[in-house]
Amino acid sequence: MDTNQNVHDMGRRSFFRYLKLFVIILSIFVVIECFAALKGYGSIGQGPNGPATITVSGTGTITASPDIADISFTVSKDGATATAAQNSVSTIVTPALAAVSAEGVASTDVQTGSYNLNPKYASNTVVCMVYPCPQPPQKIVGYTVSETVDIKVRNLDTVSDLLTKLAAAGVSNITGPNFVIDNPTTLQNQAEAKAIIDAHTEAVALAKELDVHLGSVMSFSDSGSPIMYPRVMSVASEAVAAAPTVQVPTGQNTITSNVSVTYAIN
Repeated sequence: MDTNQNVHDMGRRSFFRYLKLFVIILSIFVVIECFAALKGYGSIGQGPNGPATITVSGTGTITASPDIADISFTVSKDGATATAAQNSVSTIVTPALAAVSAEGVASTDVQTGSYNLNPKYASNTVVCMVYPCPQPPQKIVGYTVSETVDIKVRNLDTVSDLLTKLAAAGVSNITGPNFVIDNPTTLQNQAEAKAIIDAHTEAVALAKELDVHLGSVMSFSDSGSPIMYPRVMSVASEAVAAAPTVQVPTGQNTITSNVSVTYAIN
């Protein structure tokens, strides 16, 4: 009986010993597989089923002189009637548009940006003793008309004289000039080309440091930045009229392209 019990105990100990050894071996295998999987997602960019890659960025910048000046002006007048308010606005807008035409601005470069006609109501103060408070009917006491005109000036040498003439015509509010590039596509393409060269230069240097060879381009993206224009000026007509000569430096505009390129590496 004791002999059978000893054999049984030895069998159990052997079983648990082998089971423990199996668990240890299985754990080592799992750890090795995890490290292998993590290695496939290294910072260089190798996926589990794809080629190793590197991703680089590049920036290209182009500066250019503007060839367009955007100017807008607004005239706002009150009148006892809508017609009276409209006539008051017209007495200023008409000579202002004549001045624009006299400076050589084509009619196709002049556009009404907005035209608003709104009634004005009397302000009534009501003392309420009960709730809800009765409201007296609103009474129209006049009208306000405002008109905004947008102008595109192609001859930048005339901008100073045009601002002076608008103020002399009685324009109440002038915004601009905002100096812009009329057709920036060519310059944007040039900035992108410089950004691609910058990215490729970085990729070559990085591949040399990593002791790998660049392959084909796997992906490309361009997040071009908006064109940086000089700040738009708002000019009061009194300030323009008081100045003997309006100074309007055109400066330069900056066009920037930012690209991201992914290369396969060998």
